[in-house]
Amino acid sequence: MPRPRLIFTLALSTSLPLVVASGGCGGGDDGGSDGAVTDSSAFAAAYCALYAPCCADLGLPIGEQVGCKTLFGAVSPSDPSAVQACLDAYREQAKDAAFCSLTLPTPEPCKRAFPQQGGTSQGTAAPGQACSSTSECAPSAAGRVTCLAGSSTCRVLTHAKAGAACNGDVWDTSSLVTNAPSGDTIPVCYRDDGLTCEAGTCAEISAVGGTCTSDGTCATGAYCASGTCAAKVGPGASCAGSSGACDATSYCDQLGTKKCEARIAEGGACDTNDQCTTGYCYPDKCAKRQGGLKLLPFCQ
Repeated sequence: MPRPRLIFTLALSTSLPLVVASGGCGGGDDGGSDGAVTDSSAFAAAYCALYAPCCADLGLPIGEQVGCKTLFGAVSPSDPSAVQACLDAYREQAKDAAFCSLTLPTPEPCKRAFPQQGGTSQGTAAPGQACSSTSECAPSAAGRVTCLAGSSTCRVLTHAKAGAACNGDVWDTSSLVTNAPSGDTIPVCYRDDGLTCEAGTCAEISAVGGTCTSDGTCATGAYCASGTCAAKVGPGASCAGSSGACDATSYCDQLGTKKCEARIAEGGACDTNDQCTTGYCYPDKCAKRQGGLKLLPFCQ
């Protein structure tokens, strides 16, 4: 949305599918009595191993994956009974071609097993108390918690209602705040609630055929076309009215054909990142380096 924004993320990276707060490594048995994984360390080892093929595909050396295992084994699960289901869900995601891009949504079982996903912590600092990182803030049932940059205090991102004033958005694994008012709470719009912050007010996200004021007020896979949400289109279709009209398989050639052009495969000539299926153009060819930088901690 074209408006000034003060940006901070609650997750370690907006692209990470699961984020856990810092703390001691989870201990205990690797699995339950039925052999299911219930321990965070065992989960981390199995989860990180799923990225080995991604590392190999990118030509990145595969080491002990210490960083990945440390990150994802840092905190004991809140619901041990959901850990195996979480791992199974990620194993299914690993079959998806987009798995290595770190852009797939967090599976529901993982939100139960590790509710600290997305930056909510298991610290002890209450809202309004001083902090140096989100991991120091206590979780809240009212919304996600963050150690807000600039104020160095724990703040709760509460769920604003449709039509109410808002100061930003919360997505699956990240948040964007456009304004940080004083106080212990910051009302924001949660996309899981079907809302987005539009010009300072929570607006309902519309499906295809619904009314809209911007692409952000349309559901995933749709864009705003003259006030109505329309399904995104593929290669060959016009994008003269909006650069957001093109689906994930294409990009809008705004300076040329003004049509959605098929994204270029790795090795093909390019001018911008958006043209490439890999999402990275360097120096003038589509390459995998961007994905490699994201995945580096998962490989070494």
